[in-house]
Amino acid sequence: MKTIEDILNRCYLIVNVSAVTSLLDGRIHRHKKPLNDKLKNIVLTALLIKPATSFERGTLTQTGVVHINCYAQNLSNGKPDETSINAIMAAVIPKIEAGHGTTEFFELDIVGQQIFQDPDEDDMSYGSIRVNYRIGS
Repeated sequence: MKTIEDILNRCYLIVNVSAVTSLLDGRIHRHKKPLNDKLKNIVLTALLIKPATSFERGTLTQTGVVHINCYAQNLSNGKPDETSINAIMAAVIPKIEAGHGTTEFFELDIVGQQIFQDPDEDDMSYGSIRVNYRIGS
């Protein structure tokens, strides 16, 4: 059975490429970014992982949801820096779309994206890419 850390590590490997990291002045974090970090960062979070419930491609399959949150400091007028956020998301999306099915059964499906105000820091916003996954155990 896979854990949340297994899923986050797989997603980390998919997005930790120069096409994405070249747009950041921060890092790719798992779970949460450091408080008061005003850099352009990506944070990977897993909302849930379900126990293996189905049998596909010769393996038990688990499903769940990952959020890939792309952070940038707001503009001086308080609005989100949509240009930076959208550029980071535009670099991440093709990596997610192409990044499954390596050596084991692992499928990713982008189901939505939206820009949010960071609830922890008033001068930060992030674009969230919601990804459903299926992985063989």
